[in-house]
Amino acid sequence: MPVNVTATRVYPTSVDLSWQQPVSPNGIILAYNVSLNIVGEQNHHSISVNVSALAVTVQHTLYDLKKYSSYAVKVAAVTSKGAGPNAGTVFFTTQSGGLFHLS
Repeated sequence: MPVNVTATRVYPTSVDLSWQQPVSPNGIILAYNVSLNIVGEQNHHSISVNVSALAVTVQHTLYDLKKYSSYAVKVAAVTSKGAGPNAGTVFFTTQSGGLFHLS
């Protein structure tokens, strides 16, 4: 599973995410599945993030988020054998305006 999944910057309608490759992947990582949902809602959205085979740290920005909403994100590595386990859930809240830095 990916490690150190973090929301590095949270904006009103987007978030910058970063994570590192799994320590012991089950094959060559082809992509990552990123699952996102608003906390308390049943619906979730999933996207596939393609990666460079040489990338140790992956960075990706999610757009079109709702202002002032709490989100939960999970990331899983995908190999030719399928998706692995999700990394721990990362929570963040978009802001109504301006830039919010996580510490």
